[in-house]
Order: sequence, then structure tokens, then C-alpha cells
Amino acid sequence: MFFNYFKVAWRNLWRNKMFSTINVFGLALGLSCCMLLVAYIYHELSYDRHWNGKQNIYLLESDFFRESTGILKAATSSAPFAPALKEAFPQVKQTTRLFSNPGSDKILFHYTNKQQQKIASYQSKGYYVDSTFFDVFEYNFVEGNATSALAATNAIVLSENLARELFGGAPALGKFIEVESDMGKFNLEVTGVYDEGKNLSHINARFIMPLTMGWVADFIRSNDVEFAANNMFYTYIRLKDGYTQNDLEKLLPGFMETYAKKDLELMGIDKKIKLVPVDQIHFSVDISDYILSPTTSKLYLYIIASIAIFMLLIACINFMNLSTARAAKRAQEVGVRKSLGASKSLLIRQYLGESLFIAIISFIIAIFLAVLFLPLFNQLTERQLNYSVFLNPWMITISILLTLLTGFIAGSYPAFYLSRYNPVEVLKGKVTRGSSAVLLRKGLVIFQFCIAICLVIATLVIQFQMRFLNDSPLGFDKENQVVIPLRTPELREHYTVYKDRLLNDPRIVSAGATDYYPGVPNFSDFGLFRPGQSIDKAVVTKNTGVDFDYLPTLNVQLKEGRLFSKEYANDSIRGIIMNEAAAKALGFKPGENVAGATIVNEWHGKRTDLEVVGLVKNFHFSSLHEEIRPYVFMLSSYQNDFNYLLVRTKKGDVKDVLNMMEGKWKEIFPESPFVYSMLDSDFKSNYQADRQAANIVNTFTAIAIFISCIGLFGLVAFSTQQRTKEIGIRKVLGASVTQIVSLLSYDFLKLVVIAILLACPLAWWMMSKWLGAFAYSISVEWWMLAGAAVLALLIAIFTVGFQGIKAALVNPVTTIKSE
Repeated sequence: MFFNYFKVAWRNLWRNKMFSTINVFGLALGLSCCMLLVAYIYHELSYDRHWNGKQNIYLLESDFFRESTGILKAATSSAPFAPALKEAFPQVKQTTRLFSNPGSDKILFHYTNKQQQKIASYQSKGYYVDSTFFDVFEYNFVEGNATSALAATNAIVLSENLARELFGGAPALGKFIEVESDMGKFNLEVTGVYDEGKNLSHINARFIMPLTMGWVADFIRSNDVEFAANNMFYTYIRLKDGYTQNDLEKLLPGFMETYAKKDLELMGIDKKIKLVPVDQIHFSVDISDYILSPTTSKLYLYIIASIAIFMLLIACINFMNLSTARAAKRAQEVGVRKSLGASKSLLIRQYLGESLFIAIISFIIAIFLAVLFLPLFNQLTERQLNYSVFLNPWMITISILLTLLTGFIAGSYPAFYLSRYNPVEVLKGKVTRGSSAVLLRKGLVIFQFCIAICLVIATLVIQFQMRFLNDSPLGFDKENQVVIPLRTPELREHYTVYKDRLLNDPRIVSAGATDYYPGVPNFSDFGLFRPGQSIDKAVVTKNTGVDFDYLPTLNVQLKEGRLFSKEYANDSIRGIIMNEAAAKALGFKPGENVAGATIVNEWHGKRTDLEVVGLVKNFHFSSLHEEIRPYVFMLSSYQNDFNYLLVRTKKGDVKDVLNMMEGKWKEIFPESPFVYSMLDSDFKSNYQADRQAANIVNTFTAIAIFISCIGLFGLVAFSTQQRTKEIGIRKVLGASVTQIVSLLSYDFLKLVVIAILLACPLAWWMMSKWLGAFAYSISVEWWMLAGAAVLALLIAIFTVGFQGIKAALVNPVTTIKSE
């Protein structure tokens, strides 16, 4: 029986090559796209799910509230929280802190490699942690052991990949590495090597060092440690088995009352803490500025999942439409089978079996296509998905279920529709095309094109929003700006020598140093308020230390007053420059003089009067996802302790200028590699997630339209075959090619127009919601909807018209004789 079904299915496929190709290839393409998108979703959902006891590990989030600025969220907290939580709650098994120095995103390594050569190189993703770190996060050590790895102050633990990069295949344990950063210069011994494997984590560490070294250790030990300010430590908590997040969170308000109330009152703020499960940190976009690695919005995953479902639905719709359209062709077969005793259930099983057979063939082709296009998909999504993702048991199960579901959904209506035929009527040739089948086909075509048009509108909106993000004036010069990190004490101390050498070159416009520059997270802020007010009215204001030349280099627009000048000694003591957002938040009215005003900062009860030297126009220090916040510049109180040197060059050949800059660098700092980035590229990196979403939507929209078109092409081809004799008679009676094409096209184009009318309001609503995630965005304009509608019509006209013209040009004598 099964073999007979297989043989019949194969014959039907072979006899109708065009329709079979459309069915199989359409399903294969839809399945392969779905598999790739599901693999991407699986990749994103895999973050931090490999930790032993992950259900007990949490990150401590800090939510600050001040009346003047509302709620500010952060992934970091003050230093004493970790030991205090461990002491206060028996439910807490262990706590640990992690510090990521914002001024040292890369650390200079000096080491001797396997060939006994002395090498200097910058290494990234290095973190300072408590000795309890490996008690909370259980790494797999291949050299040394987790228990003692961080016991010594001069220890360093390497990832296996980094150890092999530095020392080749030789054991790394016991080797010494000299590291330089703003912490100082230290000679560290490798006390452990761990296998990071292929597991994904927001803590993407390549090397780990003790928190007991450098200035941060002195800071923790000092009396300046309290529960309200200096929130720069990632605090992780591991609960004992049997306790839940809710068990501890309901006790945290009482903890804050006991431990932090006094410090918070002194700062005039309120602070709440809560727990973020470790496997949800990757999706915490509301605190993404402070997460160690880029986060992913769950909204994007929902969008990608929706696209995957839509791709599969479009492919299924093609199959159902062509199968129901061709049902009459198989009417006599049904009649004969029923006359010979075949039951309705037997016929249903046969046609569902045929559908599953096609789905399995499509699945095999889909696997090949998914593997073939995986490298291109990785480029598209800026991820590194491995071929092994398709061998994952979870992925295999999902793929098989999708295939079976696809085969069942795609073949369900044709099976029930065909098996319903009356054998007597069929054998007499009295089969009529059921109105329900026709209505279903029309409804599915409308649904199919409605999805495609929504995706086209989404593509247009995303493209124009991305262009808006890239082209919007930011309030400063981002072009021809070279950013040079100052990562070691030597570089910070002598950067002015290098700066002066550069300024002797006529191609250099200006150069200035800063703690933070536009596009990178700024962890520094303080409260400011007007004289006569209390600290509870203070405005939380981002601040950064700069030298005299930084603001002219950045070329921010001065609105009032002046920039910092060496001619005014007081600038270095109490002078500040603020943006318009800060002036507005502090209560300055339009037209009121800001330059020369006094602003107050209070720290632990001690007030400091600051003088506003100048007011600059608002500029975007962060991405356009965020509103422009109050911002203040100050001359650094720690001379020559900046994180970055910004160099503005004249327009021209940047390569030659960079070669000159590198040459002068090597003359002054021969032991430090020359590294740089471009300000405009750094700023654009804030839109990485948006760029990925745009790439995915653009590419799969094109594929969805293509699948829709081949389905429409198949339906038109079948309709043309059914009306062959009619077309011949019309031509004999004088109908032109244009009239025949119009006749064949009208019914299908009418369905596309209905799809447009349904898709436009739906897409407008969805994309308006998406744009709401940006503080600054375009709006969904009518011409975007109209453009998508015109594009859909043109594609449909081309698809339908091609087949119509082909039919209209056939010799009418041949078509009339066909029956």
C-alpha cells in the first residue's frame, strides 16, 4: 500500500514538472529560510544557559530615582553591596563583583612567546573580579584549578584560545605576563587556563585578573566606599538551592532601609535594587549601555520569528493553491479509486502522504540550501553560527516538526477537498470547481501578498530610519576624527608630547584629550542644582573631563559665553561648560543668561560652587535611541589622566595621515602598538542591532516576494491552461493581445489590490510602534505606503503579464484543436 502511494506520488510529480518544481522549490526555499532564522533565534537564546546552576545566578540591577530626572537604570552597583548581601541573607550562597574599566577597553601585554621573542600587543575583554568569581560561575579549567586561581594578587587567568595565541601549544601555567593599563604596570603569573568552549555568555572574558590590584583595590579599601554613589561594579549573586528570585527580592527593600538609607538621603536620591536572571541579561536592553557585551531586544527576536513563520506560510500557501487548482485534473483518478472501493479516509491518507512526500523532498533540499547559504547568513546577521547548529538535537527536532507540520498544513485542504468528490459525477465528467476552493485560493493569495507588502513597507521604513540615523546632524564634527586610546600610564603622562608633534603637521587641524567621546558609554555623572535649592532638587548630569583643546576639536557649537581658556586660571578650578539640556533641566528660562551663573554640586554634605563658563548647543553624545541628556564638561582635575586623544584632520587621503601619525607614535612610544579608530565608525556601532534587523528584513522580504511570485506564476499558468480554448476563440473573433492579457490579469491583480488595502494600515501601525523605540525618528509617510503598493502591483503585473502574453501569442488554430 505504502509503495503504491509512493509510486503514484512520484508519477504525479514527474508528469507535472513545472508545478512540481514550483511546489518543491518553493517549500524548500521557505523551509531553508525558516531553518536559518530559527538557528539565529536559537543562537541568541543560548546566552548564559550553560552555567551550572544558572537558575540560581542573578545580576544586581540598580534603579535610581530623582524627582528632577525620573528613573535611571544601571547594571552596576556600589562596591559594598556584594559583601553586605552575603552577610545579610542566609539564602545567598555566594556573591562576587566584576569591574570593567571603561578607560582600558584594551590592556597592553608584554610577554615572551614560544620562540623566545618579546612581544607587545593589546588584548581586549579583560576583567577584574573577586576571588569568589569562580564559585559563582563554574568554568572548566584545563590548566590549574578554579579554587586557587585568583588567590594571589599578581594572578592572571587566561582563556584557552588566548593562551594558545600567546604561547602556542606550550603550557601557559606559571608563565609571566607584564600588563599595563591605567591601573599601573604589573608582572602577573598565569595561574589558570579555562576552556570557554562554544558557549555564549554576556561575560565574554578572554582573561581575568584579581580585583585586589591597582587603584580600584585602593578605592574599595578606602573610606569613600558607600551604598549610594560610585556604582561601577557588576554584582552577581548565587542563591542556595531551593530559593527563588522572589524569595530574595521581597526582602531587598528592608535591606536598603537598613544599609543604604543614610547614604541615599545625603545624595538626595532614592535607589532600588532588583535581580536579573543570568540567562535574561542578554535581553536587558534597558540597561544595555552597561552590559559587558551587546544585548538583543526580544522585540527583534519576535520580528525574526514572525518572518520565519511568514516565509513558511507563503510557501505552504503556494502548495495549497496549486494543489486545489489542479484538483479537477485528478478527478477521474478519485472517481476510479472510489468505484473500486477506496474509502474517503484512505484517499485522505494518500493525498496527505503525497504532501508529506513533497515536504520531505523539500526538506532535504532545504538542508542543502541552509548549509550552502550559512556563510552569507553570518555576514548578514554579523554572527558566527557554525554548521554544527543544524546537528543540535533541538534544531533537528524543530526542523523535522516544521517539515511534518508544513506537509500536513499544505496538503490538508487538497486531501479533504479531493476525497469529497462523488464518483458517479466525476466519471460522467460533471466535476465543477467548487466555490469554496476558489474562495480559499483567493483568500490565500490575498493573505500571501498582504504579508509580502507589509514586509516591503517595513523594509522601506527601516531603510529610511537607518539613513536618518546615519545622516542626521549630531551637533559636532564626526568626519575626519581619529580616536587614539591612551591605555597606559606612560601614554597618559606624555600624550602632550605626541599631540604637539602632530600639530606641527599642516594636515592636522586640532587635537584634544578627553575621558569619554561621543558614541561610547559614559559612566560618570553627578548632581547639580541652583543656589538656594537643596540636594533633592539636583539634576543628574553626565560629565566628562577634557583638556583645553578637546571642544574645539570636536567642534561643538557655542551658544553663549566662551570655551575653556588657559588665560582664565579659574577655569581649571571651578569652571564648567554645559549643554542646553542641562540648562533647561536646571530651570534656566529661554533668554536667561546661563554663562556666568553659579551652579552647586554637593558631595557628602560638602558644597562646591561651580561657574558656568559657556553654554553649547545640544549634541548627540549617545545614539538617537536616547534623548539628549544634561551634559557638563570640566577641565580634568587629574592632569594628563585622559582616556582618549581625539585628532581632527583635514579632508584628504586619510591613509597618508595615519601613516604619519603612526610614525610619530613609534618615535615617542616604541613599546606601545599604535591603535586607532574613526569617530564616525564608532558612533555608527551604536546601531549594530538596528543594522542587523534591517539586513534580515531586507533580504527575507526579497525572498518572500520571490516565493509569492512563483506561486502566483504557477496559478496564472494553470488558469491559462484551463482557458486555452477560450483564448483561441477570442483571438479568432478579433481580440488583441492586450485585451487577452488584461482578461487574464484582472482577477489576480484585483486580489493584489485588496491585499494592499489590508496591508497598508497594518504595516503603518506596526512600524509606528517600532519607530517608538527611538527618541529621534522619521514618521511613516503616505508615500512609503504608496511606494510599496506600486512596487507590489508592478511585480504582480510582470508575473501575471509574462504568462498572459505567452498564452496570447500562441496560434489560435493550435489551441482550438487542443481538445
